[in-house]
Amino acid sequence: MHRISGIVLCLGTLLFLHSCSNDELLAQVNNHKLTENDAEMLMDNLGYDSKKKEDLTVFVDKWVDAMVMQDEIAESNERMAKVADFRASLFKGELANYFLTEEQLMISIDTLATEKELKNYYEKHKDEFELQDFIVKALFIKLPVDAPKMDEIKDAYLLKNDKDIARIESYAKLYADDFYFDDQNWIFFEEIRVKMPSRRSINSNSVVLSRSKTHFEADGFVYFINVLDYKLKSESPPFDFIKDQIRERLIAQRMNAKRTEVEKKLNERLKNKHEITINL
Repeated sequence: MHRISGIVLCLGTLLFLHSCSNDELLAQVNNHKLTENDAEMLMDNLGYDSKKKEDLTVFVDKWVDAMVMQDEIAESNERMAKVADFRASLFKGELANYFLTEEQLMISIDTLATEKELKNYYEKHKDEFELQDFIVKALFIKLPVDAPKMDEIKDAYLLKNDKDIARIESYAKLYADDFYFDDQNWIFFEEIRVKMPSRRSINSNSVVLSRSKTHFEADGFVYFINVLDYKLKSESPPFDFIKDQIRERLIAQRMNAKRTEVEKKLNERLKNKHEITINL
């Protein structure tokens, strides 16, 4: 795409060269002509090897695209007037957006990423989602030091049975300044760590790896932590923890593929509107 932009930027040079050269014509789009000398100069400026046949073929094709885009800009209707000063590659992207909308090519999320597809992608790429911090399933509760029946909470937060869970949740609704509990879903431990006093030394490695059940008092509050389970740093995260990331990645990949498909169709549609000759 950037090389098409380069071709457009070199258009002034191209017109000058063409006026001075009498060598063999390689390609023509409407009134735009590309000669051997023109191509060699532009290819050298844009990083192509003018001596290679495959580079010449690629370059000529991109030159044709650039000239088509330039003429489309000149003939653009009111809808496309806002991009009249854009380079051809940007104009092409705007046209692709227009046709995406016009032909209703947008695809729903459910169609793009089913649960099965997400899991298949996870199995093949889970090493790409290496954890940068501990993730945990945990209980955290922050209580004022004068909260009533504190001794009961010192026993209940150990979560020895389901009754303890019910007791903690009921108590937290009444007295907790901050409360988190989820034994089904993962959370970064740092999201709990930031709730605690910054000046108190908390060894995250020790707390997490030992699945600590600890409490301490600071700044007029009592903090309770119970780490139920954890995943190590550098370990592949569980599927449920990164499912949304995988969904976003798959959607982006498929929309890019759809955009490429639309741009290809657009190229063919536009080329059919113009007189194009290629002599290779």
